[in-house]
Amino acid sequence: MPLAQLQAPVLVVPPTPDPKGWVSVLVIDDDAFDRRKIRRLAGQTELLLEMEEVASIRSILPTLDRRRFDVILLDYQLPEGDGFQAMNAIRNHPKTESCPIIMVAGSSQPTLAAQAIKQGCDDFISKNDLTVQSLELSIATAVEKARTNVTTVQQIRREIARHVQGFLASQFACLQPEFERIVQDIQRVRHSTDLSRQEVLATLMEIEARCSQLQKTLSLNASQARKRLH
Repeated sequence: MPLAQLQAPVLVVPPTPDPKGWVSVLVIDDDAFDRRKIRRLAGQTELLLEMEEVASIRSILPTLDRRRFDVILLDYQLPEGDGFQAMNAIRNHPKTESCPIIMVAGSSQPTLAAQAIKQGCDDFISKNDLTVQSLELSIATAVEKARTNVTTVQQIRREIARHVQGFLASQFACLQPEFERIVQDIQRVRHSTDLSRQEVLATLMEIEARCSQLQKTLSLNASQARKRLH
């Protein structure tokens, strides 16, 4: 399908606003009739959907470079390959590596649906079964799941940061006195004029042993902290 027949991005305003805000949707389908059908059904949902479309795999990356999307509706049969090849391009792009993908395919074969889910699609809808209700439910579920996952990841990162900060603070409090003693011993050796060469070497060897012990202590404590995080 010639790219010139693609519609420019438009806003599909639903009858009832969604308090959660706009959802940006990328439709990847080479069939203009199917793209129009998806737009028409999307406009009848209760979701705030901002639709954009591409007709080929080669058009995906430039579009993803330009902006982010909350969900992607992906056809299985495309001019330059299939939906799984398109998925690889989407998953390898930094902006959409975790973006929900819903495969909307002309085939209703259970094997294709199972393969799509196995490959990482969030949902599979046959074009023959595509309705306002099925489209709305699929998009809403996929977006809500993605937002929940983002929240969970952020919570985990905050918890890890809290543990790391606590670990560093405790290690500093425990080891600071020993570090201070080591610095004092080094300064004493450097500024001393009455120590023999043998005494200097003995002191340096003692300092080296203490530093080695500190390193082992830090390594052990860090290992224990990592185990607690897991």
